[in-house]
Amino acid sequence: AMTWWPAKENNTDKFTATIGITVPSALKACSNGVLTSTTALSGSRTKYLWTCNYPIVTYLVSIGATNYNQWTATWNYNTTSMPVMFYIWPEQDTASNRSAAEAVLPMLTAYSNRFGIYPFSNEKYGIYQFTFGGGMEHQTMTGQINFSESLSSHELGHQWWGDMITCGRWEDIWLNEGFATYCEAIWLETKPGSTGLPALQAAMAARVPSSVNGTVTRFDTTSVGSI
Repeated sequence: AMTWWPAKENNTDKFTATIGITVPSALKACSNGVLTSTTALSGSRTKYLWTCNYPIVTYLVSIGATNYNQWTATWNYNTTSMPVMFYIWPEQDTASNRSAAEAVLPMLTAYSNRFGIYPFSNEKYGIYQFTFGGGMEHQTMTGQINFSESLSSHELGHQWWGDMITCGRWEDIWLNEGFATYCEAIWLETKPGSTGLPALQAAMAARVPSSVNGTVTRFDTTSVGSI
């Protein structure tokens, strides 16, 4: 975080945030938490104000802004009704991509049944497209290169494992990734039409490491790939 905004880079000290983003009016801007206001400004600009009321760590704060197409679905779980927001590049805004993106709604239910209700249910869940490879589990607003099933299920799992429950040390970040990888298998076990437990077992068997040398704790945290 400190490479792009002043921050106390400490994963054990979470905070709330109000994030204001001003962009040319042809663009849309998304971030963590709840969209509190959208204000038209002079010079054909728009200010988006997002409020993050759940405590968050610095590395999960995010901003996305471009000429997005945006739509919102609703996730219902017991007495909870929560918006699920999607921000997609116009050139990829197809019916098949929208359908793939909305697969996170039954995933939310599957994980809530397993782990307890989605931990930020008073705000939202969202996915916005970004240009980085893979995905990044920003709290309530995941960035993804696409809407593949494995990617969406992995990043959503991080909302519990990484975002709500956060490692205090980068040396232990494997815990976040381990849980999120297991969440991929849980989705394959519970999704409609699944064979159930055999699907989970096959997914986990496919991830058995070829080498078990070294340690799960990564004592050298200078390499992002390593941790």
